[in-house]
Amino acid sequence: MKNDIKVLTFSLIIVLSIILSGNLIKSYLEESTSKLLYQLESIEQQISRENWDKAHSQILSMDKDWNKTEGLWAIFIHHHEIDNITVYLKSSLTFIKQYDKVDALYSLSVLKHYISHIPEMESL
Repeated sequence: MKNDIKVLTFSLIIVLSIILSGNLIKSYLEESTSKLLYQLESIEQQISRENWDKAHSQILSMDKDWNKTEGLWAIFIHHHEIDNITVYLKSSLTFIKQYDKVDALYSLSVLKHYISHIPEMESL
């Protein structure tokens, strides 16, 4: 009888830990995704206005933020998703450097798609 209670208590603690950690991870992913998407929106606006210097500085800032975020995301999500985000971020940076409005906006749009669906995919 005593062992059954210990097993039940231990099992309950494990289940609650999994649920709690899943919620914390989801919250972190939603918060970091929101920040990255906000930066993308701002970069898109600057490109639409053809303010290339501002767009360039903003994407460099986003790249620094992504380098920090990428390490933590690698713990929780598939590396394929991270690779896609990194590739499109780097290509967006290149298109912005070249003042290529169409390709830059396209690349940012794909990047936005990859980033925005991460929290949904990683839900518990």
